[in-house]
Amino acid sequence: MVEKTRKKSSSVNRRIQSLKRFFNWAIDKRLIKINPAKDIRFMRRSSPTSPQSLSKNEVHAMLRLSGKSSHGLATRNYALLQIMLQAGLRIGEVVNLQVRDLVIYERKGSIRIVEGKGLKERLIPMNATLRRAINRLLKMREMLTPEAPVFLSTRGTKLTIRAAQKSVDGIVRKAKINKKSISAHTLRHTFATNYLKANPGQLGELASLLGHACLDTTALYTKPSEADLSESIEKIELNIYE
Repeated sequence: MVEKTRKKSSSVNRRIQSLKRFFNWAIDKRLIKINPAKDIRFMRRSSPTSPQSLSKNEVHAMLRLSGKSSHGLATRNYALLQIMLQAGLRIGEVVNLQVRDLVIYERKGSIRIVEGKGLKERLIPMNATLRRAINRLLKMREMLTPEAPVFLSTRGTKLTIRAAQKSVDGIVRKAKINKKSISAHTLRHTFATNYLKANPGQLGELASLLGHACLDTTALYTKPSEADLSESIEKIELNIYE
């Protein structure tokens, strides 16, 4: 007997959609008179959990290893991680940053994003941790023009998205983080998750920092993560070993 594999709701819905389109085409061509797929309903998807983020220990492991990067990239890679962890930037926004987009004083600073998603400009405050990381990075440079990229490759040219992602992926592997699909975008999720933990209910402020056009997108961070749900289940009093 052949065991049938269960399909995810997204896979089932794609097949239903294909059937509906096929029979609609057949109706238009007058090949059939009745659409047999007309009343087939799509499967309901479960409510998505919060996007995956990193724990404090995982973040510390990555930062520690980034400081040990070879080829003179320790300071750059440390700042690369921090700007996504502390400001929630997208990787494309990071590599497009120019020196003139940064304002850094002793007690405050900001990042101006001019080429964000949807070409929307926004201003993001820099905390003390990020200011120190960026200052150390820029002090290594001899010639700094306003148009100079903040993050450079080993050749001294503007860092590409692919190269930045590769750097993050390499640090994740060395940190041996036991989670699936960890990427540069996970650092942005980590920023958002921790922002709401420190500032409960401030969805509008977070949406502004992340550059979200729709508050519903930001609201995903208010949902429990799989880890949160698993921890909650373990705390149930009926969870007794016998």
